[in-house]
Amino acid sequence: MDETAIRVLLIEDNPKDVRLMEELLADAEGIHADLESTHCLSAALERLRQGRTDLVLLDLGLPDCQGIDTFNRLHAEAPNVPVIILTGLQDEKLAVRAIQLGAQDYLKKAESDSPSLARAMRYAIERHNLLARVRELEALRRMEQRHREMNSLERLATPGSGAGTTPSAGPEPLSSAAPELFEKLVGQYESLLDLVIEEKIHKGADNVSEQLRAMAEKIGRQEAGPRDVVHVHSSVLKRKVRGATEAKAQACIEEARLMVLELMGYLATFYRDHAVVITAAPADGAPEAEGASETEKGELL
Repeated sequence: MDETAIRVLLIEDNPKDVRLMEELLADAEGIHADLESTHCLSAALERLRQGRTDLVLLDLGLPDCQGIDTFNRLHAEAPNVPVIILTGLQDEKLAVRAIQLGAQDYLKKAESDSPSLARAMRYAIERHNLLARVRELEALRRMEQRHREMNSLERLATPGSGAGTTPSAGPEPLSSAAPELFEKLVGQYESLLDLVIEEKIHKGADNVSEQLRAMAEKIGRQEAGPRDVVHVHSSVLKRKVRGATEAKAQACIEEARLMVLELMGYLATFYRDHAVVITAAPADGAPEAEGASETEKGELL
């Protein structure tokens, strides 16, 4: 096999059409192809699993699969291989649908010639490579954005970093002041994040908001603040994105971003509800509220 040739897999069950493609490729100028053919989808999928295929020419009507499902199954198995649909006169609508789903082009068998086939193959490979590069750049952009977000969270969660905290929270973070509670909160927050993502996929009915409210109460009773919430949040995100696929990591970040805002809101509400707000100075000689802490004097998040 010539390593510089385009390695083409033809999936076609009609022997006449197989011979037609062989003849068109043999006469095509400016393109050198090594053609391999198979008559059914199952054999084609097995061949694609072996790799070393640059392009697929696909007939949608095969003995073991028919219509748009033929393309869907092939594309799911080999999403990184460009596909040109070969159609009869009655299959053009299906071919257009396949392009909408990810095929690169289609050719009508009855109207094909060597120049049109060669041109379609070159353009299909070029477009596919361009789209792959665009996807790589987009994935890199999201990864850099994720790293910036994680670094920002780390700074916010680090004591003395300038992150907003309540004076009542004190200089010691919750992770060291109450490490067992902190680890329980991290585990609970991670479970809730899994539930949120599962709900989004399967539309479950778990009441995540009520559980976030309960978490806020636990945090508030320790007189912890936003820095500690961010610390819980960032600890969970580091676990979830480590080794995750790009799609899973992005889903975790997006859903956790909403969760932490909701948790912050419940914590602010907790401090409001448990504060003793001093609206006027006490009368001369009257003592301040006995035992009032800074939080009880109305210091909020």
